[in-house]
Amino acid sequence: RSSFPSRVSSQKILSFKGHAFIVGCKIMFDLVKKLNLSAVRNIITAFIFTFIVMGFFVEESLAVGKPREEVSETSPPAAALAWLKRLKKAVDQGISDAQFDYGELHRLGKYVPKDLDEAARLYLLAAEQGHAKAQRNIALMYRNGTGVSKDYAKSILWFRKSADQNYAKAQFGLARMYAVGFGVDQNIDLAENWYLKAAEQGHVMAMNNLAFMWAENNKNLEEAERFSRAA
Repeated sequence: RSSFPSRVSSQKILSFKGHAFIVGCKIMFDLVKKLNLSAVRNIITAFIFTFIVMGFFVEESLAVGKPREEVSETSPPAAALAWLKRLKKAVDQGISDAQFDYGELHRLGKYVPKDLDEAARLYLLAAEQGHAKAQRNIALMYRNGTGVSKDYAKSILWFRKSADQNYAKAQFGLARMYAVGFGVDQNIDLAENWYLKAAEQGHVMAMNNLAFMWAENNKNLEEAERFSRAA
């Protein structure tokens, strides 16, 4: 089990109560349909798509937090060194949780010098052993060119491996790649599918993005409203 609990609060970066927005979209689309105002509908569609695309560039949170072991940021140096020694030993033994956690320390600069290249290397070691959080983190690093050269194809590969393990944050990340068309051909149906998988696990940003996409196409408005209320 990882020593670093993930923080859900960062998912609320783009979160807001979208109930009124969804209801408003339904009213606007009904009016547009009656009046045949295609230009107005195009403006609405452009606005919604712009919101989703802009959201793509908001950095998703990586797993952060403080160790659940006895070591804290105020621990005596001896205790911290002993904990690091145990963690490093586990890394050398090829334990994926330890590789992930040590990668976190290097990414955050906690107890060790900040080193994004080393963080990426350790995430990749854990990812290759099937560690879902590490897979998602290295996918983000390939997407953003952080600690590694930017590579959308590798980003998609690792997002998919993590998403296939039902990790909501990876499902959300993969959905955005399909929604925007980074590393893959743009595919709104697949984007909606992966957003839905993440939303059903309570991922707030996935709920919002899916609600917007459904509102854009004037479909599933009851479900869109439900997700907006939940977010």
